[in-house]
Amino acid sequence: MNRVVNVKHYIEAVIRGITSGTLLRTTRRYLGYRRIERAVAARYGLTVQAGPFEGMKYIPVPPNHAFTPKILGFFEQELHPSLVQAMSQNYNVVINIGSAEGYYTVGLARQFPHAKVYAFDIDEREQDMCRLLAQENEVADRVTVRGLFRAEDFQTLIEGRALVFIDCEGCVFDVLVPVVAHKLEQADLIIDVHDFNDSTRIGDTLKARFGATHDLTIVPSKPRRPEDHPAIAFLPDDVKILAVTEREVIQNWYYLRSRTAR
Repeated sequence: MNRVVNVKHYIEAVIRGITSGTLLRTTRRYLGYRRIERAVAARYGLTVQAGPFEGMKYIPVPPNHAFTPKILGFFEQELHPSLVQAMSQNYNVVINIGSAEGYYTVGLARQFPHAKVYAFDIDEREQDMCRLLAQENEVADRVTVRGLFRAEDFQTLIEGRALVFIDCEGCVFDVLVPVVAHKLEQADLIIDVHDFNDSTRIGDTLKARFGATHDLTIVPSKPRRPEDHPAIAFLPDDVKILAVTEREVIQNWYYLRSRTAR
C-alpha cells in the first residue's frame, strides 16, 4: 500500500505517546492495524465492498481511520438505515464538518451528482487526503475542501435543501446555532454526538435547539463482534477483534430531519 501520511505525522504520534505514557500500547495497536490493513488490501483491494458507499474507491490511510470497516462496508453500520433514508432525498448541498479523509464527503458526493459538496477539517493532512479521495472517485470538481467552519458559514453555503453531516467532537456547540444560522431549519442533520460517561450535555443542547423544527431519531452505537463479519474470517484470530473495532466507547448519532423542508 502506498503511504499518504508523512513523516511529521509519525513524529507527532511518537511524541504524544511518550508524553502520555501510552507509546507501547499505541505502537502495538498501530502494528496490529497495519498487519490487518495489508491483509485486507491484498485480498479486497481499495474498493468499498458493501454498505451505502459500495463501489467507492478508497485510499491508503493512517491506522486511526478504520480502514478495514470502511473497505468491507460495515463502518458505523448502526447509522446505515439513516444514511439510506437521507440518500433517498434530493439535496442541493451537502456539508461535511469534521470530514477527515473524506469517506462521507466523497461517498455522499457520488450519491448526489448534482449537489455542491463541502468538506471542512482543521487538519491539513486530512484535507489533502480528502482531495485525493475526491480525485480517485472523479468528484473533485464538485467537492470543495476547507479548514475551520463557523456557524455563519451555513448562511452562505445552504441553498435549497441541504444535508449536514457532522463529526467534530465538541464543536457542535459553536457551529450548530440556529439563531446565528436560521437556514439550518431547512437542513437535515446527521450528528456524531460525543456524550460520554453518562453525560447528556450535547444531546440535550441539540434537542433544545432543534426540537421545534426537526424530527429526531437517536441511533446508538453497539459493540462489534468479529463473528458478525464473515469477510474477515481469513484473518488470524488474534487480530479479528481489532479489525472490527472502530471506537472504544459507546456513543450516539442524532438524525434530525427538517419539518419545513419536506
